[in-house]
Amino acid sequence: MLAHSIFHLISRHPAPPPRAADPAVSATKWWDSHPDLPNLRTIEGGLDALLTELKEAGDALVIIDVYGTWCGACKAVFPKFVQQAGAHPDVVFLKLPFDENKAVAKALGVKALPAFICLRGADGKLETFTAGPSKAGVLAAAIERHNSPRCQLGGPAGSPELNALASERRTAAEAALAGAAGAGVA
Repeated sequence: MLAHSIFHLISRHPAPPPRAADPAVSATKWWDSHPDLPNLRTIEGGLDALLTELKEAGDALVIIDVYGTWCGACKAVFPKFVQQAGAHPDVVFLKLPFDENKAVAKALGVKALPAFICLRGADGKLETFTAGPSKAGVLAAAIERHNSPRCQLGGPAGSPELNALASERRTAAEAALAGAAGAGVA
């Protein structure tokens, strides 16, 4: 009797047909859904790509958003990051995906996500902080605090942490090449 009742209920209310996914909506991930701003870029290529971006930025303020694609707070604060990029075209905004850049994030001292790192030419790393959606104003305050005109002698020094990581990589690569040359491998 119970089985008959369930069958009768299901047959009177069939499941709706599956909805076709909209390829335009489903293909865009939240970390890629932003207007095309020339000062907002994603670091693809690890440390080398980040060092290239920092070199090209010169003495401009650089804000790096270290995010996880799985991080709810990262997703919630991302629109504020994009909003700041639109409001400050003279500042370079970089997105650094944590899962693909763990060594770089560690070298920069990232301990929690989302993490924001402020860098500027010869000054190197100015500040690192975390800011969830309820504290998104911290990002705007940091930009205002560090985005002032500078008068400096000399070229940009970059971040000491990143320079050390790059030096370690070069030393390891040189040692590997020397070992291969010593073993008769060309």
